Amino acid sequence: MSGINYFLPPTAQQPPVNNQSQIHKTSSSDRTLKTATTEAATVVESQISSFSQALSDVATRAAERDATSTRDELSKIAYATITKLSGDSYQQNKTAYDVELPNPDDPQRLAQAQQATNYTNGKGNNPFEGMPPDQLSLIIYDESGTFTTNERRAASRESYSQHLAWQIAISAKIMDDWSRNRTISSGLYQEALDYYKALPPIEESQLLEGYEADFQALINQSAPDLPQNNNRLESFFDLLIKRLNDHQPGSAHL
Repeated sequence: MSGINYFLPPTAQQPPVNNQSQIHKTSSSDRTLKTATTEAATVVESQISSFSQALSDVATRAAERDATSTRDELSKIAYATITKLSGDSYQQNKTAYDVELPNPDDPQRLAQAQQATNYTNGKGNNPFEGMPPDQLSLIIYDESGTFTTNERRAASRESYSQHLAWQIAISAKIMDDWSRNRTISSGLYQEALDYYKALPPIEESQLLEGYEADFQALINQSAPDLPQNNNRLESFFDLLIKRLNDHQPGSAHL
């Protein structure tokens, strides 16, 4: 046995204080520790708030842009953005992009921007991995300088990965439905349509006009009393691929 009474409260297990000076010394140490802890918590909160505030500001600008722009205007903005973030245009200016600083340039934002630069140069992980798609869109299409070009490119890569994952998943569902039932249920067509309609306006604008009517026609044609055939399956995949890839670099597909 160690002789320590584990059932005593923590204060009862502390050694006795022998004199008044030790009491003052202990109190001073406690205050120092509390101050350091408070300051550290403030720094962390400030860093988190900095990124949250940046996203909030970007969201406000995006809402105003979407409300005051036509679908065609949004499509042109999106195309210009993707052109900047991909291909020859990006590579020609990469040296400048690699030294861009975010706004504000606090330590957390600087670290995030550096991680994005490292990622676009093939080093490390994407700082935006797993971020919700609507937030990725905010970063990709904001031209204010809040996020660096490399941050926006990293966000676009993650957006593309998420869109691709959805494409693979919905295609697997369709093939499974067809192999088991020789039909494609209207629910799967509706799932695809709902996905596209839920895209942020600037991404939805990159889909060809009339996509809703195309999908609605497929939904109507998939009624149980109507004959199913391979042409319908092919038409779905043609449409799916067309909507996802026709406008590459649509939806930040880099």
